[in-house]
Amino acid sequence: MIESFSDANEELKRVDHMIFVSLKYTRTMDVIVNIIRRMINCTDSLISLYLKYAEENNMLDEKIPKNKALKAELLKNTFSQDKKIIEMTDFYMWLRKILRAKHDKVKEFKRHVALVTQIKHNNQIEEIQIGIDQLEELYITKLKQYMKMASELIKNGSKKEEKK
Repeated sequence: MIESFSDANEELKRVDHMIFVSLKYTRTMDVIVNIIRRMINCTDSLISLYLKYAEENNMLDEKIPKNKALKAELLKNTFSQDKKIIEMTDFYMWLRKILRAKHDKVKEFKRHVALVTQIKHNNQIEEIQIGIDQLEELYITKLKQYMKMASELIKNGSKKEEKK
């Protein structure tokens, strides 16, 4: 469990650096794609952390699958009452859809560089444009919040182990 948190934390540091340093100087779509990929890796590590927690606390009826989408679905089913975890898995799947979809670049090498793509969401085609400001917002409002939740889970889990 600690290893998954450490992996997520390392990816979070990389996302931070890429948003606030690399992207500011290069302003290319490739950097945006790599940031999204790192966000997915970070969230994937958090999903693994929650599943390991569930496994240690006998909350799972089945073995943890290797497939990442199935892991997210298992987590969603296991913690169906926790809105934050469901939001995290939905965010993860949304990022994966964006990364897999065909994307174009807008205003490359300029301040408002963006990745533009279309994904199917709720049986409708949705056009998404992700630029520097949107990445910063996703990083601050979503990713950091999920890391804080995981940190609290680890703290609470270690307190239970100390009491035993």
